[in-house]
Amino acid sequence: WRTHEESLREIEVEEPLPVSEPPQAEVEPAPKPASVVAGIVRMPDGRPAVGAVVTLFQQKTAWPECDRVAVPGASATTGFDGAFRFDVARQPHLLVEFAHSQYAGGLVDAPEYVDALELRLRTGYEVSGRVFNARGISMPGVRVSCEATSGDDRRAEPWTLTEADGSYRFANVAAGPVRLVARHEAWQPAVLNWTMAGLGRGRDLRFSAPALSVSGRVVDAATESPIENAEVLALGAGLEAGYSHPLPVRTDSQGVFVVPGLGRGNLQLKVRHPNFGTVTRTIAVGQQLSEVTLEMPSRSAVAGRIVTLPGLSVKGIRLLLRSAADELAQTEVAADGAFAFADRVTPGWASLEVASGKLAFAESTASSLQVHIDEGHSDRLELPVRAPSVIAGRVVDDRGQAIDGAWLSVVQSEAVRDRLMQAGTALLERNLTKLGEQVARSAGGSFDALLAVTDAVGGFRIQGLPTGAVSLRVLHSGHGTRQVSFEVPAVGTVRQGLEVRMSPACRIRGRVQRGLLPLAGAQVDVKAEGMMFRAVTGIDGRYELTDLPPGNYRVRARYATLSATSEQVAAIPAQASTMDIEFRSARVINGTVVDGNRQPVEGALVVSAAGDGTRVTSDVDGRFQIELESERSLSGEGPQLAVYYGDLNKAAATVSVPARGDRITIPITIEKLSVVRGRILGLPGKRKLPAVLVRAIPLGNRSSAEAPLSRWIELQAGVLLQPLLRPGAWRLLVSAEGYAPFAKDFEVREGSEVDLEDVVLEPGCTLRGRVVDAASHPVASAEVFLGREEDLDVFPVRARTDADGVFVVQGASSSADNLVVRARGYATTSRQLRLPQDLLAESGLLVTLDRGATLQVFTGLLIDGQILLEQRGRVVAAREVEDLGIVVFEHLAAGDYTVKVAGDAKSEVAVHIERGKAVVDVRLR
Repeated sequence: WRTHEESLREIEVEEPLPVSEPPQAEVEPAPKPASVVAGIVRMPDGRPAVGAVVTLFQQKTAWPECDRVAVPGASATTGFDGAFRFDVARQPHLLVEFAHSQYAGGLVDAPEYVDALELRLRTGYEVSGRVFNARGISMPGVRVSCEATSGDDRRAEPWTLTEADGSYRFANVAAGPVRLVARHEAWQPAVLNWTMAGLGRGRDLRFSAPALSVSGRVVDAATESPIENAEVLALGAGLEAGYSHPLPVRTDSQGVFVVPGLGRGNLQLKVRHPNFGTVTRTIAVGQQLSEVTLEMPSRSAVAGRIVTLPGLSVKGIRLLLRSAADELAQTEVAADGAFAFADRVTPGWASLEVASGKLAFAESTASSLQVHIDEGHSDRLELPVRAPSVIAGRVVDDRGQAIDGAWLSVVQSEAVRDRLMQAGTALLERNLTKLGEQVARSAGGSFDALLAVTDAVGGFRIQGLPTGAVSLRVLHSGHGTRQVSFEVPAVGTVRQGLEVRMSPACRIRGRVQRGLLPLAGAQVDVKAEGMMFRAVTGIDGRYELTDLPPGNYRVRARYATLSATSEQVAAIPAQASTMDIEFRSARVINGTVVDGNRQPVEGALVVSAAGDGTRVTSDVDGRFQIELESERSLSGEGPQLAVYYGDLNKAAATVSVPARGDRITIPITIEKLSVVRGRILGLPGKRKLPAVLVRAIPLGNRSSAEAPLSRWIELQAGVLLQPLLRPGAWRLLVSAEGYAPFAKDFEVREGSEVDLEDVVLEPGCTLRGRVVDAASHPVASAEVFLGREEDLDVFPVRARTDADGVFVVQGASSSADNLVVRARGYATTSRQLRLPQDLLAESGLLVTLDRGATLQVFTGLLIDGQILLEQRGRVVAAREVEDLGIVVFEHLAAGDYTVKVAGDAKSEVAVHIERGKAVVDVRLR
């Protein structure tokens, strides 16, 4: 359920699945959800837990933030049987929190299809220490947080204040890596980015630099009047509320706020007020060019009507909404199809979903749909629906016997967001390159959405999935987890006869050591059938991976800044295979990355130039710690370290580590960028736009050596103010969806400023068309965008094709004449428009998609880290080396590419993909 997913490979179903005739108008209901919330709390050893406190909440914002309110009367303390029961009808967005005075608890969602929740307590450990200032004096009243490390799903512990002697204490923290942060208004945060809970030693935190601050003003977007008592939440860019604690402040009577106690780096500000829509901005602390002005839009009411075909009932339908600010709401649809959400929500793009997939929206062919909520007034939505696509089948064991209680979830592979465990979150915030994809979570933090649980005869029925290819994960304790792929039929039809066979489960267990001592907190993983299985070693260094299918596996262990190490092992059903892993001793190097003014540089990527995969990111003080293999460190002049900042293709500095000593300072040159300034308005009405896409194209002789850059920039009161351009000649394009772009050429001199003054964007022309595959079948839910292919990953594309493959996009013009279409399972396609012919064609523009090719990169077992796929000098995808040294890139168009290890230009290999080629293999080493 909480399996971490990074890259997925589809496994074809052995036999074709028959498609039945369309069902009757009234669709057979899905399996009935459990009627109440009930379950059992267990001790770490599996015994029922006595004295556990269980509380039921209604979720108000999406995971991982999970703002929630307690359900009245829904709290209980377990007895000797560990059981709990709340007579609350099952519905979406319910969360269950469980806690115990002697153990670590947790927060999970209550899936509608699970009859009884089984909640497992974990052994709790104390995390404690003291906080000191720069002179070594203990600091009372300091706020200390115990949070998730990068790439981890641990929820942040409630923050605590230090005592009079500067001490702090967290009780019942589950074993594993944690991040400790001390905050005080007079000091920049003291951060311990990685430490192991459970080792029993104290963790002291020391402030070292005076604090910076950010000030600003919050106003009404419509009247520009100040907003009092707005909550401003400040969180380091790349961190997420729920996993980390934001710093809260409130605006005064003039709408003014001050956020103290900050360090240098990017900062995310989120502003909330019950009467206004939520606003989020990211700013650079220490580079604030003017006072931050945050305009809050009016909230909008959402109501409308579900329009059905004759005979299709909406009785009992529950409609779910997730707003642009991740607010969650739900309502029940009336018998005549009318609906209205009780709470007003933040305007912008929102998603609507029919609970349990009981209906499909005609526009999306699925039970979910994106809609735009206009600002400040009631949106009356007319939503045509049809009977949904239905898939049905059985889950059985290797003898053909039914498996009761197997969980089935859809793997949302193209929505997986890499949290940048290796490269660091600062790289993501600067949009330097695409180092991963987006992730969609269920309410409980799962990377897969639970769709069904099999019944006593192993049967399942899933409805409401979008038409096209889908990957389905099947999980059951005691059986090897499966992943199968198949085609979801057209809306209103049923696909039956799907049979999934599960083998007896395999287990791999062992011990991770370093220097013959157990290594706690090491991450151990294997990949099976495209799925990642992970475990973290305990205090004794032991791990266990369960519910694996039979096969030969590469077991990989990673630990903080050490190079990953791996071993081969065979997994046999009904047996436990043992694999112990030993990390070689290493030399620890402590360093600092500074700029030309000797100021610390945050977010610099430091890698071992030897190509052994060792890589770390400098913190807010420019500091890093990296471990290098001892035998390599003691020869000659010592190992080399390469530092990357702003460009992963070119090292900002390469230095040799002295043969003796453990400290090094690495200076790098950071080029000062010219600021682009202007006010961006949209017609009609010259409305101030909230965000724009800015694309800069180098001109002259530089164009072949320097790639264009694209930035999605959030505006403050319609004002664009962004350090962006290096010296030289540039063509600047400013655009927003639905508008014709603004274009102008500039000669930028070092230290100068580019002033656009007022830029007024005019609505572009309307382009209509249809997307089909090679067999002329319509392609539904394809993304359609007027722009460049490389801009697809800068911001979410909203325009999609409907069930018939039809699309309508606004904004076509002579400067926006390139159409990009992307769909699951197909190669991304770009089409140069013929203007005005394509706009005037009666039948619309026809776009045909080819099936995408799969590129398999064989890296060898010695390479770890990120593998970059580039085309025409830009990074189009990145993957982390996984199973047996293989990296897979899917859905690629024909053309020329290059593949290389991030930070290692010497590893680059050219690849040519021919049209119609299904699989292409390439070997790096």
